Amino acid sequence: MPSRPTARSRAEGPALSEAEGPALSEVEGWLVLPAFAKINLSLELVGRRADGYWEIRTVYQSVTLHDRVRLRLVRRPAEIVVRVPGGGAPGGRANLVYRLLARARRALGVRQGVEVELEKNIPAGRGLGGGSSDAAAALAGWLRLTGEWLPEVELFRLGAAVGADVPFFFFRPHRRQHVVSQVAD
Repeated sequence: MPSRPTARSRAEGPALSEAEGPALSEVEGWLVLPAFAKINLSLELVGRRADGYWEIRTVYQSVTLHDRVRLRLVRRPAEIVVRVPGGGAPGGRANLVYRLLARARRALGVRQGVEVELEKNIPAGRGLGGGSSDAAAALAGWLRLTGEWLPEVELFRLGAAVGADVPFFFFRPHRRQHVVSQVAD
C-alpha cells in the first residue's frame, strides 16, 4: 500500500509553483481561479490495448477560453458541494471536480468541507477539456486554501484516476503528453 503523502506548510510553497499554477484572486471570501480550455494539435492512435483501451499520443495546447472556478472552505466537515449555477455541466457527485476533491481529501486525510461554484464558458462534450480543467483548478485551489501539498507524481496519479487529460491542466504551458483513452464503441 502506498504511503500517505506528507503535508507541507504554506511557508514551504504551494502545490503548484506560482509561475506554473493558475492565476487567482479573492472575491467576497471566495478563491477564484481560471480553468483554461485546451485543443488537440495532433492525435495519433498508437494501438489497442488488451484492456479495451486505445493508447494515443497527442499534443495539447492551452487556449485563453476558460471557465471560472470559485472555492471556499466551509465549516461542515466531510462535505463537498459542487454547483453549476448557469448549467453547462452536472453538479454534485457527477462532476469531475467532486470526484477529484474526494480522492484528494481521502489521500491527505482532510475532513474540511469545501464549496465550489463553476461558471461554465467552455462548451461541454467538444474535446476542449472543460471538466478536466475545472477539476485540476479546483484541486489546486483547495490545496492553497487548506495549506496542504501533494507531490507532482501524486497530483498526476489523482488527476489521471478521474480523467486522462486532467494532469495536463495542473500546468498550463504547451507540451507533449502521452494519454491513454477509452475505446468508444
